[in-house]
Amino acid sequence: MDCPRLRARPCLETGGILPGPELVPGELALKGVAAVEASPDTWFAVDLARIEEKLRAYAQGKELEALYLFGSSVSGRRTPLSDIDIAVLLPDDLPVDRYLQRRLEMIAELSELLGIDAVDLVLLNRAPSLLVHRVITRGKLIYARDDLERTRFEARAVQEYLDLKPLYELEGHYMRERIKEGKFGVRP
Repeated sequence: MDCPRLRARPCLETGGILPGPELVPGELALKGVAAVEASPDTWFAVDLARIEEKLRAYAQGKELEALYLFGSSVSGRRTPLSDIDIAVLLPDDLPVDRYLQRRLEMIAELSELLGIDAVDLVLLNRAPSLLVHRVITRGKLIYARDDLERTRFEARAVQEYLDLKPLYELEGHYMRERIKEGKFGVRP
């Protein structure tokens, strides 16, 4: 079965992925799925250097300590279905009760800046240590207001991760065991 109106996206009729660069705008509106018209300006066709340039300019005009790009955009596994994963370090003096509001504002600003809705924004100040570790070790630093402060933050984050690593490994071990036994997702 072919899904002729959709290319390089999942086929909702067959569950498969179809090749091809073109997407037909508006064809999936009836199904509640936004199609993106393929062009050189589509976010997944934009080269990484251009994304980084836009993010760097954005960060310089904001109260951010650091901004990282991570995930499929950096690993080279980006597809038309990928979002853009961005992590930011907010200033220490920003009250915690403003984090959610600031995060929502930045998602809207970044979506507009990059011309896409698929922006995933992580606030490193409150993220789990495993995620912070992955961002700083596998991601790409785009902007840092102060390299010394950023280095201090990264050192603390790595130390916290190393302190918790045995627990992550133990949790992973038991999770794999439950999967092998067919009990994962079932209450003990």
